[in-house]
Amino acid sequence: MAMVHDELHALIDALSEEEAFQLLQQFRVKVKDGTLDMSWHEEMRKLREELAAEHGPFPSAVDVLREIREERLDGLMGGR
Repeated sequence: MAMVHDELHALIDALSEEEAFQLLQQFRVKVKDGTLDMSWHEEMRKLREELAAEHGPFPSAVDVLREIREERLDGLMGGR
């Protein structure tokens, strides 16, 4: 669950404040009226498992962002 939590945070952090607020409002409405459909999530989980079996495990979004940040900092400090 921690990985999902981290990935959600990374995705939300990439949104503008207005986009994040709109997403929150839409989410609240769907949860309140019971129309939140998570069936797509199961399909994506299966696809991810198939791809991981063929190509190896995927890094989390947080790991990718950390790698990008490290490379950028290395570039700014005269490394690589």
